[in-house]
Amino acid sequence: MNDSDKRKKQLDYYIENEIYDELEYLVYEKQGLYPFAVSSQMSPKVSYKNKSMNNHVDPNVPFSQPMITFLPDKSTTFAILAAFPDDKLAINLLDELDSLPSLKLEKAITSLIVANCENTFFSPAFWDSLSRKEKRCFLDEFEMHTPHNTTYHNKFFHSAFNFFDSRFEITRLIK
Repeated sequence: MNDSDKRKKQLDYYIENEIYDELEYLVYEKQGLYPFAVSSQMSPKVSYKNKSMNNHVDPNVPFSQPMITFLPDKSTTFAILAAFPDDKLAINLLDELDSLPSLKLEKAITSLIVANCENTFFSPAFWDSLSRKEKRCFLDEFEMHTPHNTTYHNKFFHSAFNFFDSRFEITRLIK
């Protein structure tokens, strides 16, 4: 909590003073509206290339806490990942993701959300578009990342889903 409190004070100061250039960013945008919304601070155990990032057991080890926002807006959907400049592990994650081609980046963003984000909205239209088997898979992916599961402690989780898949674009879901 101490790590989060320190960062929250910094963010509050930046917002109150309209300071937006104090963070490092990776922004991905895709035409179309994808019916998901996320605003979250993350604490992934490993980076995309499986470099250790966070020890969730030892409270004496400071957390690396990249942030993610997934936001549909008018005709484009944005995924914004941000990190404090002194959070070298989070910066490394952003750099690893920045080197990915679009499809792999989309899947990595989806994977980070599924594995690390609690403050996530999924449109009922998305849920309704899934087959029974896909719904079970989706729920299983979220369950895999509960604290008692150790399957992905030392490797990056790769979701079976891509929130940027054209089949999930809102005009295809709402008929």
